[in-house]
Amino acid sequence: MRPWDVIGTDGPANLYQAIKVAGSGKTTWFGTVVMLNDVIFAAREVTKTNSHRMDTFDAPMFGALGYVDDPAVRIYRAPARAFKAGTPEWATPFDLKTISKDNLPLVGIVYNYQEASGGAIRGLVEDGVKGIVTAGTGAGGISSALSAARSAAITNNNVVFVSTTRTGSGSIYGGSGNTVAGDNLNAAHARIMLLLSLAFSNDVSVIRGWFQTFGTADVEISVDADTVLRTSIEEEPALPEVEVPVVTEPVPGTEEPAVTDPEGEESPATTEETEVEQETVATP
Repeated sequence: MRPWDVIGTDGPANLYQAIKVAGSGKTTWFGTVVMLNDVIFAAREVTKTNSHRMDTFDAPMFGALGYVDDPAVRIYRAPARAFKAGTPEWATPFDLKTISKDNLPLVGIVYNYQEASGGAIRGLVEDGVKGIVTAGTGAGGISSALSAARSAAITNNNVVFVSTTRTGSGSIYGGSGNTVAGDNLNAAHARIMLLLSLAFSNDVSVIRGWFQTFGTADVEISVDADTVLRTSIEEEPALPEVEVPVVTEPVPGTEEPAVTDPEGEESPATTEETEVEQETVATP
């Protein structure tokens, strides 16, 4: 953040600490990480928040992965990608050795604001872009003029769009046709993801799949053969069905209540059995 030739430069310390993190092997399965100001971040999550301060990098919603406190490298959480360590799903689908920089497609970013015109989208289309990332207000909203320009770009030029938010944090869902949701990637990160996707495929369904897997920080942990923990909004776990006994009025001639089982048959219950069943009702 400060040049190497000024008082208080942080460059040498950052380089030294970055080498220490890489050499520790603790982030081997994390994908690319960023080390600055003694703080370790996942590259997917980190963004610059100040033009001059040395603590500029931050990861909204997620926070740091760990810290470098001489002589220790401490890791306190892992990014979602690390849970796929050692599996084919961990590897990126983008083999950069097979393409050259000259073959990368043009991809632009358009920011929404009040009464934004569609000129930015039309100008990028005229330049020959294959993809555009929109940084919308709130949950990805764009002006009616931008929306009309987007529709025209899709219909006439088959441009692929990715919706993100300009707010600095938060997730975007949904999307259809040539419009893909950017999850919680910021506009700059989504542009890199879209650029690489378009370099390897022109199929929007394939690109959407990449954004929903490699582009999304979604944790899915297999606990055992019968139990899987998921955080996907598409697959919310269903609550188990529990048969709850119904306590009725006392049976005439007794002081104990009767319990109606699911088959509709009544049977007398002891006080101890009733207490257990009442606890079952109170505690699913």
